[in-house]
Amino acid sequence: RTASRETPDTIESMYTLMWQRDHCIHRNYQNLGVNSADSFLTLADIKKGLRYSPDMRPAVVFFGMLGNDICRFWPSHGVPMTTPQQFHDNILGVLEYLDSVLPNGSHVVMQKVVDGRVLWNTMHDAPYPVGRGVTFADAYRWFSCLDVNPCYPWMTDNETSRNEASALAEQLNQQYQAILQTHTFARIVPVLLDIQLANIIRTWPGEPVTAVDHVDGFHPSPTANAHIGRFYFDRLLELHPEIFGPVNPNNARIEALFGNQGGF
Repeated sequence: RTASRETPDTIESMYTLMWQRDHCIHRNYQNLGVNSADSFLTLADIKKGLRYSPDMRPAVVFFGMLGNDICRFWPSHGVPMTTPQQFHDNILGVLEYLDSVLPNGSHVVMQKVVDGRVLWNTMHDAPYPVGRGVTFADAYRWFSCLDVNPCYPWMTDNETSRNEASALAEQLNQQYQAILQTHTFARIVPVLLDIQLANIIRTWPGEPVTAVDHVDGFHPSPTANAHIGRFYFDRLLELHPEIFGPVNPNNARIEALFGNQGGF
């Protein structure tokens, strides 16, 4: 789920990078991402929205439970974080469903749960855009006071909470490898991306604080999303070029015949 980078004359996303290799995928993509969805909800979301048919070419699915199995915890609501066994069963259910409906040879690229300590480490002393002298640490405390903190375990000045959340995130990530070691799939090829957001931010060309949205202090900024998409694309092209296939030799002919067809 990579948002795009927009300037007056260019848009870049994972989709456009794939389209540059093969113009036959023009507008042939879906974004089934749901903000705040955790692994308990994802299978139902996929079943409601996934478009597929038996005669489709192999698909490329980008699948990531990036943080909401940690962020679902709310102290005042009594909602616990997802346990490793629950995460294992939820992810396996998604993969088994995709294996039952996607065309043979489809790839499912899985992204790990993030180490959310990167939020506090990057943002806590940066100015929050509501007034002079207010930092993101102040904003995180304010969000918690109002009971609207989008990720209480990580967006907090409580270092113990942040460390415990990241320890659990690592346990959740271990379930991906456990599934791949103990299960085989008939139609899909799962690929686990061993990349952490903090590593991508280290390659960010601007100030680290500009990689995080300056309203919620939680999600990547639009330009950072484009950078993340490029980072993933380049890494996959290096390690798993079979996912994208060869460059379509007819791209120029497609452009000559159809133009830009109204854009992406």
